[in-house]
Amino acid sequence: MKIIRLYLFILMLLLTGCLKGVLDPTALAPASPQSSWVKADKSILITSKYCEAIIPENLQNENLSLAELIDIGLLNNPNTKATWAEAKSKAASYGQSLSKYFPEIDVEGSYEKERSSNVLPGFSQTFNQTTYTPEVNITYTVFDFGKIKNTSIAARQALYFADLTHNRQIQSVIKTIMDDYYNLELQKAELLALDKDLDTATTTLDAAFVKFESGAGSIDDITQARTNYLQTKINFIEQKKAIQFSYASLINNIGLPANIEISIEKFPEEVSTDIILTSVDSLITEAQTNRPDLLASEANLEENQANLNLAKSQFFPTITADFDLGKDYYQKHHQEDFHYTFLLKLKFPLFKGFYDKNEVVKQKANFAKAKANLQKMELEVIKEVTNSHFSVKIASETLKYTKEYLETANKRYDIAILKYKAGLNDILDVLSAQSFLQDARKKYVQGKKEWYSSIADLAYSTGTICKCEKTRT
Repeated sequence: MKIIRLYLFILMLLLTGCLKGVLDPTALAPASPQSSWVKADKSILITSKYCEAIIPENLQNENLSLAELIDIGLLNNPNTKATWAEAKSKAASYGQSLSKYFPEIDVEGSYEKERSSNVLPGFSQTFNQTTYTPEVNITYTVFDFGKIKNTSIAARQALYFADLTHNRQIQSVIKTIMDDYYNLELQKAELLALDKDLDTATTTLDAAFVKFESGAGSIDDITQARTNYLQTKINFIEQKKAIQFSYASLINNIGLPANIEISIEKFPEEVSTDIILTSVDSLITEAQTNRPDLLASEANLEENQANLNLAKSQFFPTITADFDLGKDYYQKHHQEDFHYTFLLKLKFPLFKGFYDKNEVVKQKANFAKAKANLQKMELEVIKEVTNSHFSVKIASETLKYTKEYLETANKRYDIAILKYKAGLNDILDVLSAQSFLQDARKKYVQGKKEWYSSIADLAYSTGTICKCEKTRT
């Protein structure tokens, strides 16, 4: 009995490291749909809380900032809820894989009541006996050449993949909300620009009327000016539809019904493009460290490697131990000694119809596929970072010149309308200047939107749009 107790004590010490993962494997998944998962140093899986926010009680009474819209979106967006649930499921599967490191313990009990008679010539005797038998059965895999280990590694890497996919989904939700916000503000700014275009068209039309009434102009000037005015008016009306559609898209992507009305903060009037942009090579290095989808592809490769190792290990034997311990209790408290059985089994696979051989071929192909997908993902990351880096530089330069273009177009129109009133040019010169001014206003608001979007694209492509610090919970 002392040897058995010592064996059980050593076994429990060896299994202590697996206990946490088995009892609470969901601790290795994100804590909530709006929480990113962070892997701790030394491969200790932990969770971190990120972007936890409460929907403002006065949702419809204040101007919501972009950050507040993102918080609401992370709380309500169904996509993050789905990836979070998937991560929790994979965490449970990982916990199940760790259970194989522990012995399987079953408790059995039996109750038997027996009545028998012993009849001899001239003599008979009746016996009544009741027997209680509690019994403990322990089954444990002593050694299996890495089958349990590789199963656990594959499950853990599948969990990593789900966790990192959830992280990327959070970033995708943030990026989508930012794009929707910038697009909505662009549509609003274009409406304001069209409103100014209407004022400009009205000024041109009024000047044509005044000149016609003075006898210096023709009715053709009025019709051309009015045609331009009506065209601008139609564009102004249609722009309202674009605003409504953009608003509905934003509200939908933050997980709220599109028919509610909330107030949203506007673009800042002044845009600063004075940022220090690091080299594209350093940004690529940062992306290789932070992009969750790239890290997920690496985890997928590791999972397939573990599955390949598992397939190869099927050709090796498995050693298991069975230990049964019981005690019989009889009527009137008479009892027998303890009884136990210890069995050590060796199972060697001999033939399965070439199943294991084909399983190795299958897992090799899956590993090659995962390796190719990782290479493809890395090339895609490099391309996205390179393009985003270039877009930021172009957006900065474009915004600078669109602002100058707008100032110049304003001056050109002012000069053209003054010369028209003085009779030094015709209506075509005015309408041409007006057309350039309208184009400059549109390009300027588009330039502001492209600047903000390019910064968001760069952060998204490098995986830093929602970067979490490593914290313990």
